[in-house]
Amino acid sequence: MAAPGFWGKEFCCVSSIAIARASGFGERDVARIRELYDEMWPLYTKPRPSTTETIEAKRLLAELASFMDSESRAILHLDDIDGYFEFMRSAHVLESMDDDPADVLKRVRCPVLAINGSKDVQVPAKEHLAAIESALREGGNPSFAVAEFDGLNHVFQRSRTGLPGEFLASKEAMAPEVLETITDWILTVTRPE
Repeated sequence: MAAPGFWGKEFCCVSSIAIARASGFGERDVARIRELYDEMWPLYTKPRPSTTETIEAKRLLAELASFMDSESRAILHLDDIDGYFEFMRSAHVLESMDDDPADVLKRVRCPVLAINGSKDVQVPAKEHLAAIESALREGGNPSFAVAEFDGLNHVFQRSRTGLPGEFLASKEAMAPEVLETITDWILTVTRPE
């Protein structure tokens, strides 16, 4: 459910671009976001950045945050640049950024249902579902399904923009069609032949 098909710099960049677009920013801004990641990522992942490099990384991060609405910045903790930078530099995050979900997915042999909402800006559906499907297919998984739900956000609620600020405002815990799809899939793959 809304799982990443890839990780690392590209994951963060694709998510930031989706949030910027949902916030109303244009293609010139999208190009700048890509540039920011190209400039910022080596500073994030450097084992011991200098004081000057740390200051520059935080400046770039603050510019990146400017492409998000205030609610998204708050929910993603980008309203605290120093704290966010320290979080991104933590051993856990840096270690996980090297993981490639495709490596694991290529080895999965059990039935898989990968789902996401078309308005998900944190794990954009089109890119991530394609990567998941590709890895499962490449690995030879004999039983998988991929579904994108139109108009649903990261937590599978109906959504206007998909921005994180809408999560708490929604009265819907999860769209019923998602639960129906999951139920139907489980019944199908567990049905004795």
